[in-house]
Amino acid sequence: MATGSINFTAGQASGLEALGGATQLMANVLHDATGSVRSRPGLEPWDDYPVAPVASPILGMQQFGTNLVYVTADRRVWAWQAPGLVMPLSNLAQPLTMMDGNLRPSFVTTASKCVVVNGGYPQKWVGVGLSGRLGLVGAPPPRSTDVASLATRIVVSNAGTSGDFQWSLPLDRFGGDAGHEVWDPLNYMTTSARPDPILAMWDNTNELYCFGSETLQVFVPDADMNNVNVGFSPTRTMNLGLIAAASVIRVDDQFMMLDRERRFILTDGRSYVDKSTQYIGKVLRGLTRVDDCWGFRLKTEQWDACVWFFPTVKMG
Repeated sequence: MATGSINFTAGQASGLEALGGATQLMANVLHDATGSVRSRPGLEPWDDYPVAPVASPILGMQQFGTNLVYVTADRRVWAWQAPGLVMPLSNLAQPLTMMDGNLRPSFVTTASKCVVVNGGYPQKWVGVGLSGRLGLVGAPPPRSTDVASLATRIVVSNAGTSGDFQWSLPLDRFGGDAGHEVWDPLNYMTTSARPDPILAMWDNTNELYCFGSETLQVFVPDADMNNVNVGFSPTRTMNLGLIAAASVIRVDDQFMMLDRERRFILTDGRSYVDKSTQYIGKVLRGLTRVDDCWGFRLKTEQWDACVWFFPTVKMG
């Protein structure tokens, strides 16, 4: 063997081993099943937004009918309606039209309204006029970090460390949504498998997924959801703890998440698969901060990818 040559022995993983014969890291590129490598799409401002509404950074957005509802860091709500046309849904002179919290927003839409929470009292918009508080009939819903909708109810996770979630009354038999404004303080449950707080909450295929710091618990609506006095029942618990609340991404009937072991996990609440390669795992373990990670699902051309950003370490 000539001096300086590389011995490619069996068992080396190309792209993972330092001498595997391929680069370990590809930056700003995407590769497909054929092995072709292309430049990853870049990020640039959306020209359809007028200048004024985006003077404050956008924290989250949600499609609602023909509108794109979004929340900015100054706690205002907006609706993008057409190229160059953005309608303000908040008025600085009317506090109840402003978001109540200051966390990354969580959205849910129904046939008649868009609901968003960000650590304070839930906000709603019904498609016309300004936004307002949800549940002003009697006792309001609690300050909330996440919102979901299933079994014709609105469900919110309690801000704080209680591990509670609470739900509204259901739609009436004619499809009216007045029940969404009524929040019985007794309509709540606690994720009691372990006393860990709910960091993220999602709905999927008529199941409620509560991602805690130590466990993942799944709940299903009780059979007779037309009865206003019934609620949800726990079905499964997994020892999968979430380390970054905004890292959860819904992928069809499953979820991708960054767990407390610093792994990218794909799970349906019944089992899980570690999707982190040896190299990615090493990089994640070396980051100084990961709890501010946030992610989304990207579909472009033939690619369907989960994308995560780590703002503190400026990596994605």
